[in-house]
Amino acid sequence: MKIRETCDRILDGIVFVQKKITGTLLLVMIFTVSWQIIGRVLLKINTPWTEELAKLCLIWFTFLGSIGVLHKGEHLTVDLLLARYKPETRAKVNVFIYAIISAFCIMLFVFGVGLCNNPIIRRGVTTGLNISRLWLYMSLPISMFFSSLIAVYKLITATVDLVKGGKGK
Repeated sequence: MKIRETCDRILDGIVFVQKKITGTLLLVMIFTVSWQIIGRVLLKINTPWTEELAKLCLIWFTFLGSIGVLHKGEHLTVDLLLARYKPETRAKVNVFIYAIISAFCIMLFVFGVGLCNNPIIRRGVTTGLNISRLWLYMSLPISMFFSSLIAVYKLITATVDLVKGGKGK
């Protein structure tokens, strides 16, 4: 049980940091879009970098937010059907769900690393902010690395719960 508690604490720490980062990204996005609207409507100035920064924040916010969603178990499942199952069947379905999520996250991580190693993306520069496009694409492998850790951990714990008697969530 000590290993499980240690893993839970580590994952809680990862999600804590993720929440702080996504909160900061949300604030930056709100201020950027507000500045864009105020600049366009009231001040009659055009700031093309604001749209690009807001888009970059939204992408990172979305991908990093998926880490917290997966950790809390609020990913897309049909809870109505799960609630009708017996506890043993529900435990088997949980193992199946986390196996699929783990495979999907690992596949996206591998795809994201390959995408970031693409010379076109590595040399590309954004038009508004004039920064490397790699900053945009790095959101995929980083978020999927942590999502894969959480999904595999959830798969292992769901499997252990199933083996111990099927009293899973």
